[in-house]
Amino acid sequence: MVDSEWKTGIVMFRLQHYSEAIKHFDAVLNLSAGHLLAQEYKAKAQTNMGQDKPLVMETTTISTPETKTTVADNSSSPATTKVSSKLNTTVLVLIIVIPLVLIIAIVVIIVLVVTRKKGQVPVAQAPVYQQPAPQQVTTRAAKEQAIEEKPVEETKEENPEEEGKEDIKFCPTCGNEVDPTQVFCAKCGNKLK
Repeated sequence: MVDSEWKTGIVMFRLQHYSEAIKHFDAVLNLSAGHLLAQEYKAKAQTNMGQDKPLVMETTTISTPETKTTVADNSSSPATTKVSSKLNTTVLVLIIVIPLVLIIAIVVIIVLVVTRKKGQVPVAQAPVYQQPAPQQVTTRAAKEQAIEEKPVEETKEENPEEEGKEDIKFCPTCGNEVDPTQVFCAKCGNKLK
C-alpha cells in the first residue's frame, strides 16, 4: 500500500495536482512515518500550492427508465489513466511475455539436447590385429632355453665358455639378434626392453 500511495502521489505531483499529491503523501506517512521522500515531496507540494491545477472529475450520466443520475467518475482522470495503463502493460508483460519466453527457451534447450545425442552415434572402430612375432628356433635359442631351465650353478660349471654369451638378446617382435646396449631393433625398429 505504501508503494501504491507513493507512486500515485508522485504522479499527481508531476502533473501539478499538488492538493491531490498531498493527500497521497499523507497516506504514505500514515503507513510509514519515517518515509523521508514522502515528507520532502509533501513539503514541496505545499510550497507550490499557488500553482495547483485542480483535478477535473468527469461526469457520466446513467439513465434508467425512471430517473437520470449523474455520477462523478475519478477513474478517467489523466493521472489515473496513466497509472492504470502502466499497470495494464506490466500485467500483460508478466502474464503473456515472460511465460512465452520461458517456453521458447525450454524448446531450444530440448532441441539442442536431442541434436547432440543424435550427433554422438558411436563409431565402430575396426579391430586392430597384431601379428604375433615369428618365433625362430635356432640353436642359440634352444641353448638359452636349456640354460634357463637348469639352475644357475650348474650352467656355470657345465658351460664355462657360454658365460660371455649370456648378454646376447633377441628382439621380441622379429626375433633378430641384438646387442645388449641397443635401445631399438635394427631390423624392425621396435623398442627393446
